[in-house]
Amino acid sequence: MNWINDSSIWLSGLARPHLATLSVAIVATSLVLAGDSINRFLKRRLGRTPLVLRMLIFSVACTVGYGALTVVAVPFIRHQLAGLSNSLLSPVLMGVFLAIGWIAERKKYI
Repeated sequence: MNWINDSSIWLSGLARPHLATLSVAIVATSLVLAGDSINRFLKRRLGRTPLVLRMLIFSVACTVGYGALTVVAVPFIRHQLAGLSNSLLSPVLMGVFLAIGWIAERKKYI
């Protein structure tokens, strides 16, 4: 069982310098997975709004909304990941990416 902990520590050492990139990947992929639901919500709420106003609101929602979520969430996730010990970092990262893959599979994206 010691080899599992040693492997986890070794993998965490490889991942730690790339936490910023991994955080962007987590946020971006999560936004892709949630984007359909967010856009569907906007579409329902703006159904009878004039076309030009719908396009403007949709553009603002995408650029400002998704952009703001990314700008806020990436440093937060990076900070949370950085706080994990080396024995926990790699299992958490694997779990997060497996969960993202599972959600993508359930939504029939893959």
